[in-house]
Amino acid sequence: MTLILAATDRDGSVAMAGDRLVTQGDRTLRSNRPKIWRTDAAGVPMLLGVSGLLRVADVLGYLRPPRVPEELALAPGAYVRSVLVPAVEAHVGAAIGRPTNGRGLLDGSELVVGLPGFVAVIGADLAVIETADHIAASGTGALAGRAALRALGSLQTPAFRVGHVVRIVGEVQAGSVGGPPDVIELPARGATAEAP
Repeated sequence: MTLILAATDRDGSVAMAGDRLVTQGDRTLRSNRPKIWRTDAAGVPMLLGVSGLLRVADVLGYLRPPRVPEELALAPGAYVRSVLVPAVEAHVGAAIGRPTNGRGLLDGSELVVGLPGFVAVIGADLAVIETADHIAASGTGALAGRAALRALGSLQTPAFRVGHVVRIVGEVQAGSVGGPPDVIELPARGATAEAP
């Protein structure tokens, strides 16, 4: 079971955190499996995170997002809906050897997307879910993660907030969200990342 959590800041930076625990029912299968990663769509950095079936995460780990068309560069929601969602559907369909025929990402899996200044969840039915509070959450810990992130406020960086919340939810829901969390941050558009 999983918690993938993403948030943006007022300056447009975005961060995503995810636990590393893989379970099946009450059994732990793996305790150190990354579920989030950074990729880019022809020069536009993007964060992706998967909750749900392990094989869907494996398949989407090889997804190379299509280029962001110039007309959609300042409209990330439109890019996700009109370009990324069809690419995800085609990629998953090709990997499993049959078209998804609009059935989505298979058995309740969801994809969390983070672009500078934008976060959303692509649901199992391929619907794009954006929220007014600029928080995207998926997995069994999503409700607790959203509530904790909203309670934490915006005084810290998005990377600090999402990483801290994934750790907290992991402690509260021991056994369903766990493993050392991964945290990845993208700076605001035009900003440069600080050296580690």
